Amino acid sequence: MAADQDGLLRAEAVLGPIAHIVHPFSHGVHVSDYASPGEAIVGIVTRHPMSEPQLVAALDGWSPGEVAAALTELEHAGAIRPVDRLGVRFWAAAPARFPA
Repeated sequence: MAADQDGLLRAEAVLGPIAHIVHPFSHGVHVSDYASPGEAIVGIVTRHPMSEPQLVAALDGWSPGEVAAALTELEHAGAIRPVDRLGVRFWAAAPARFPA
């Protein structure tokens, strides 16, 4: 379940002094320089891990099926990997490391 803006503001008000609040990614991603969805995915998730729905929205020049196929191909090639956090699967560059 995605947090709404009011919920995020409440959490920040309560937890702000003791926790760093990370807001969901909501800015557009410039993808016009990429020739394929696979190339775009690697370029994006190298800088900022994203969920599949976020990638599908960012890569709206390609169909959701093309994006899903590219994710599968890139994972099998070892270029990207899934990272599961708080019940959400994000895609990241394979070399990226995250604390447990």
